[in-house]
Amino acid sequence: MKLIAALIAAFALAQGSTFPPPYPRAGTTSLIDNERVQVWDVTWPKTAAAPLMHRHLYDMTGVYYWPGDRMITSTDGTKRPVHTDAGRIQWQLKGVTHIEEGASDDPLSGTSIHATRSSCSRLRKAHARGSFHRARCTPPMKSSTARR
Repeated sequence: MKLIAALIAAFALAQGSTFPPPYPRAGTTSLIDNERVQVWDVTWPKTAAAPLMHRHLYDMTGVYYWPGDRMITSTDGTKRPVHTDAGRIQWQLKGVTHIEEGASDDPLSGTSIHATRSSCSRLRKAHARGSFHRARCTPPMKSSTARR
């Protein structure tokens, strides 16, 4: 199975094709979609059909509100089981490519927020420093328009 996944990924890259985005897919509902963000309600159900390899197109954060398990498959075919607790916050930079399969009977659920605005260098720098709480994707308000 590892070899097959690696061959498929290598073939797709050699053909110059791109992987699809992670959403929409079964188990997801779009909550907000505008020029700055996409917000998705996401569930990872256990399914018989193998999910597709996908690439995250945007920097993202999210919070899980129901615990559960997933199997993550990387582009080289390596699989790793992941358990996620409710309340966990996730940060991920764009470009991650993998397969995520639900692995628990009671599926993992959460909300995923994708920063679609291309100028999020502050978020990337904050991610590198580990200081996410100070990161903002929008410029600060001018003092004349700031709330007092």
